[in-house]
Amino acid sequence: MEHFVYIMFRVLLLLATFMQVYFNLLNLQQMIIINAFHGLRRRRLIAIQLHRRILRRRRRRHRPRFWRLPLFDASDQFIKFPTTPAETAASIETFRENTRSELGNVAGAINGTLIKIIAPRENALDYFSRYQQHDFIIQIVVDGRGKVIDAVCGFPGSAHDARVLRNSELHTER
Repeated sequence: MEHFVYIMFRVLLLLATFMQVYFNLLNLQQMIIINAFHGLRRRRLIAIQLHRRILRRRRRRHRPRFWRLPLFDASDQFIKFPTTPAETAASIETFRENTRSELGNVAGAINGTLIKIIAPRENALDYFSRYQQHDFIIQIVVDGRGKVIDAVCGFPGSAHDARVLRNSELHTER
C-alpha cells in the first residue's frame, strides 16, 4: 500500500510539473501575442506620427517664407548705398577718418536689432522670437559718419540675422 501511495504521489507531482510547464507555455504564447499586438500598435502609431509630420512639412512649403513690411517710397531719396567706385571710395575714406578701425576697405558697418510689437493676427508664430516676445527685425548699414546707407525692415523676429542678410537687396544686388 505504501508503494502505491508513493507511485500516486510521483504521478501527481509529475502531473503538476506538466501542468505548470503547460500553463507557462500558454502564458508565454499569450505574452508573445500581446507583445506582437503592442509591437503592431507601436509601429502603427509611429507611422501615424510620420504621416502627420509629412503633412505639416507640406503645409509649411506652401506658406510664404517672409512677410516683409514695405518701406516708405521716399526711402530711396534718403538712403543710398554707394554704387559707383567714387562713392565707395568716399565711404571708405569717411569710415577710416571717423572710426578707430584699422581695417582697410570698409565701406560701412552692419547690424540688426529686434523691435518689439503686438502679436499680429496672422502668422503670429513667425514673429515670435528667441526672446519669448513678438517682434520684427531691422537691419541697418551705416557709413563712417553714422549716416544710414542701407536699411531693411519687416522680417519676422523668428528669422536669423544671416537669413535676413541673404534675403536683403544688399546681398542679392551687390
